[in-house]
Amino acid sequence: MMETWLYSNAHNFFCILISTVLFYGITVTVSKLVGIRSFTTASSFDFLITLAIGALLASIISDNDISLVEGTTALLSLYGIHTLITFARRKWGTVKPIIDNQPVLLMKEGQMLYQNMCFARITE
Repeated sequence: MMETWLYSNAHNFFCILISTVLFYGITVTVSKLVGIRSFTTASSFDFLITLAIGALLASIISDNDISLVEGTTALLSLYGIHTLITFARRKWGTVKPIIDNQPVLLMKEGQMLYQNMCFARITE
């Protein structure tokens, strides 16, 4: 039991190593094509996409049953969805308030705005 926890076999080791290098390269390349916004936290949607990409990368790197084509398809799908939402956000003004976080003023002239703090679900 302890042996498989520490080290399973050379095949798995090299699969993970190769997957990590390949998917790192794919992620960097696609991120450059899509734009830097894919790794910012400007909105909840951007933050969730960043988390989803991280979780997906962890899965496809560590799971030997996921092929290079399947992993790349999943990664490109996430970036595609992100690109479509970003386009819709710019094209139609009604999408932006749904996707983006709106700023909430929490203090004005040194006074806390308790109603806004309640709306943002934060305390003093």
